[in-house]
Amino acid sequence: MKKTIGSVLVLFGTVLFVKNQNNVSLIPLGFSAYMIPTTCVEIQGGKYEVEIDLGSKTALTLNKSVLEQIEKTPGGVSRWMNFMGEKYEAPKYFINEVKAGNFSIKNVTSKEESGNFANQGSIIIQDPMHEAAEKAGRIGRDFFSKRNLFLDFHRSVFIICSNMKDLKRNNYQPDKFTQTPITLTSDGVVIDVETDIGVKKFLLDTGSTISAIRNTHIQENSTIRNGMPVYESSKFTIRGTDFGGQILYLLDISPDFKDSDGILGMDFLIEHAVYLDFSKNIAYIGKTREVLGEP
Repeated sequence: MKKTIGSVLVLFGTVLFVKNQNNVSLIPLGFSAYMIPTTCVEIQGGKYEVEIDLGSKTALTLNKSVLEQIEKTPGGVSRWMNFMGEKYEAPKYFINEVKAGNFSIKNVTSKEESGNFANQGSIIIQDPMHEAAEKAGRIGRDFFSKRNLFLDFHRSVFIICSNMKDLKRNNYQPDKFTQTPITLTSDGVVIDVETDIGVKKFLLDTGSTISAIRNTHIQENSTIRNGMPVYESSKFTIRGTDFGGQILYLLDISPDFKDSDGILGMDFLIEHAVYLDFSKNIAYIGKTREVLGEP
């Protein structure tokens, strides 16, 4: 799912992981001014900064100006919709190879970014102190082809790894993580969370700066923040672990997104480490400081 628009501010973090580990691929990580994760991909010798948007299914979305510079094979038309149910379509292509860090995939499905989607289909909270910054595009879930992912955005870590042992070798403490089932749906990666209004299904979305919930779930006790209605749940509990209060923006999410009630965005993910084990359909979630044994 597309995101809040922000200006360019790329700060490539120091990756904690040992580079010669087997079965570990390091994805160099940066952030936009609004803390959307970014990385640099290499395509046919050219390097392009793209956002990492796990709320989007398509492996690679590129701006028209970038697509014009590279060799590609036409693949028909890609069709999708935004969280409000508005539908879009754009040309689809196949690109021979794309690299990100020491990870690469071949025959990559790519679509052209839709200007209307970028402008109208985004979850946007504008900051007048920043100008909108255009990236070359974004990579989505299919770029990683259901490989296990570890996200620790607080420490600028994003890796593809095989199991929890890879985390333990780098000082993370597996027993400090909360384990919870994940469901892979047409919407994306969904996690059950207990809130003040019951258990709701949240879509994990690194392309959204905010966490949100469908506005029809909230009938009262909402306030206004950044010009948008919000609801503050005093609890945000995953499998018995309460991660504390969470601000949830109230969005008019289309009923077509039938497998999710809301969005788990970067405001939550920037403070929590998450390991997605797609081989077992389990997520391991913990506050970054706690899973590293820090006070």
